[in-house]
Amino acid sequence: MRSESAFMRWLHATDVPGSAQGTDWTLIGSEADSDVGIGSTTPVVDEAQHLVRYASSTNIGHSDLRKKANGRWPMRYSQDSGQTWVSLRYGAAPLRATFNSLYWESRW
Repeated sequence: MRSESAFMRWLHATDVPGSAQGTDWTLIGSEADSDVGIGSTTPVVDEAQHLVRYASSTNIGHSDLRKKANGRWPMRYSQDSGQTWVSLRYGAAPLRATFNSLYWESRW
C-alpha cells in the first residue's frame, strides 16, 4: 500500500466512516513485510485505536499475516493509537491477534 493511495487518504481522513455503534479499529502489520512498509500497514492515526506490529526477526512477510495461526511471535502493540507501545517476546500469531481483536474488542 502506498502512502498516497486512495485507501490511505481515506484512512487519514478526519471522519473515517464507521458503524452506527462505532468502529473499533485494529491494524496489524509486520516489520518484515517487504511489500508494504510498517508505517503504511499500522499508521499512527487517531482512528486506529489498536496497532500490532510484528518484529522483523519473525520473518512474517506480507502474505504470512493472513496464514500464521499458531506459535508465539515477538511483537509490539498499542492500545492508544500508537502513543504507548508494549513489547512482547511471545505474542500471539497474526490470525490469533485478529481473532482476539474481534472477540475481545470490548476488553482491549
